[in-house]
Amino acid sequence: FGDDGHDSPGQIIYDHNDNSFQFVTNTGERFRFASSGQLGVAGANYGTSGQVLTSGGASSAPSWAAAAGGVNTPAFGAYENGTAQSIANTTTTLMQFATVAFDTDSCFDNTATNYKFTPDVAGKYFFYAKMTYGDSFGTNQDKVGSLEIRKNGTGITWQQTMSVYPCNQCSGIVEMNGSSDYVQCYTWQNYGSNRALYSIAMGQVFYGFRIIE
Repeated sequence: FGDDGHDSPGQIIYDHNDNSFQFVTNTGERFRFASSGQLGVAGANYGTSGQVLTSGGASSAPSWAAAAGGVNTPAFGAYENGTAQSIANTTTTLMQFATVAFDTDSCFDNTATNYKFTPDVAGKYFFYAKMTYGDSFGTNQDKVGSLEIRKNGTGITWQQTMSVYPCNQCSGIVEMNGSSDYVQCYTWQNYGSNRALYSIAMGQVFYGFRIIE
């Protein structure tokens, strides 16, 4: 297609060599359809699998780009290994999540005295924890068991239950710096003597993942 100023600034070309259909404006190829239906931008640029076509606005050509969104990682899930951890009276105690169900980026440390998640990507994270005492607290109305999630040693969310067998659940959204910030779980009880957590493997669990923003 042309005019008095130029004989062929616009073209529609079918190329039998590769069976592509090409669209040209201002003497440059802008789009093409390849033989299997692929969409090419500015020639044989088909992007990569999963990419989307993104507008360049009123003055620039579109281009291939990664799709918006992402994955909820780093993420982890851990639980106690079936051993009934003993909790001393009126002593805030680190919970021992020794068994790792999954850990996408190897950020959960399940070694003794640690049992913590230190993500290597900054962002907002959702955390959930659950615990149950296996030893009876009786019917005393002033005896409680509690659960707390802590970031860098400081509590961010907690729950306390007054029950024969205290069971608590906690969750929260926390900003993590992706380097030194870590989270752990603690429990506390005031029965008057040692109380053991429920010994079933999934009686105590701790999960977390990064939120896509």
